[in-house]
Amino acid sequence: MTRSNRILNRLALVLLALLALTAAAFILRPEVERFVLEPLGLVVPSLGLAEAGTVLPIALIVLAVVVVIVALAVTVTRGRGADGTALDQEGVSVDAGLLEGLLRRELDGEDEVLHLRLRAFRARGRVLLAEVQVRRGADLANVHRRVSAAVATADEQLGEALPLVTHITTGLRTRFAGSTRTH
Repeated sequence: MTRSNRILNRLALVLLALLALTAAAFILRPEVERFVLEPLGLVVPSLGLAEAGTVLPIALIVLAVVVVIVALAVTVTRGRGADGTALDQEGVSVDAGLLEGLLRRELDGEDEVLHLRLRAFRARGRVLLAEVQVRRGADLANVHRRVSAAVATADEQLGEALPLVTHITTGLRTRFAGSTRTH
């Protein structure tokens, strides 16, 4: 998700929330006046809504439909930042799965690496994100060296250095993974 997508999604959610609150206030106003304010002896000034008749509810419905359509249009047309192409030059496309396979092959003997996932994004050029899940208590310096060597080997095999961000993390899988054994 790119930054503009996040801003537009939040804006759409805020508009929908404001619309819902406005509709709820107009729907609940007579009950609040009758059951809360009148028993307390508070006088509620008239907003002149009785003269509006059925125009106000119809206007609210039309506004709600327009906001929902705009929110759906924003949601459906955004979010195209991630794709499966790691390299796309001169009519040649390299799938991110191929690069993920190269990295997995290089890290195959590494006991501390539990899982590797590679995703490609089109954000200001092409950027790759490699998420490396490691065992709990793993030697992170060693894992970093191994991942860097695997990336260098993959770059050499592809013939081009790709912009790659590596995220070394733990997760639920590390909680259930067995401990490493040395023989």
